[in-house]
Amino acid sequence: MNAWESDLELVKRVLAGERAAIDEFSLRMQCVPLILASLNARRGRPFSAADTTDIAQDVFVLLWRKLDVYEGMSTLESWVFRFCHYEFLNALRRRQRARQSESIESGAEWTANAPRPTGAVAYARLHEILERLSPREASVIRAKHFDGLTFDEIGARLGIPPNTAKTHYYRGIERMRPLLLSMREEIE
Repeated sequence: MNAWESDLELVKRVLAGERAAIDEFSLRMQCVPLILASLNARRGRPFSAADTTDIAQDVFVLLWRKLDVYEGMSTLESWVFRFCHYEFLNALRRRQRARQSESIESGAEWTANAPRPTGAVAYARLHEILERLSPREASVIRAKHFDGLTFDEIGARLGIPPNTAKTHYYRGIERMRPLLLSMREEIE
């Protein structure tokens, strides 16, 4: 029996609830924190030890949920590596989105406290800024703010997925930020 067949047999015994198999499986899964530490080191350590422990917990939950789909086509550790890799990348993406969101929100802080531009001059300046964006970004921002549409509605109107509408919106807002800040300086 080769290693893959042996691993498949172990998984079947774990799924059957055999205590000795569960103990052996748990020992084998000690590779998860090591794999995540290696992935973290390769990426320049974007995560702390506590963060990688959280990611490991996510991997363990996912492994238990997906254990019944293990087919023994590779060693158990190779199969587990894919889960670790995907969860690590997902955590990186979540962190990047959170930072982008914080950046967008911090750039809009002045709108709550500063005098808002009013009148025809401000209207013309805002539309001038929108013209500097790509047509898709400008149309998404107009639909969101002028028409009050949701991303689902914007996607339906423009024939694009809602997530693509969100991407165009946030990219456009990010590109508008310096222009809006200069507009603010002009009115103060």
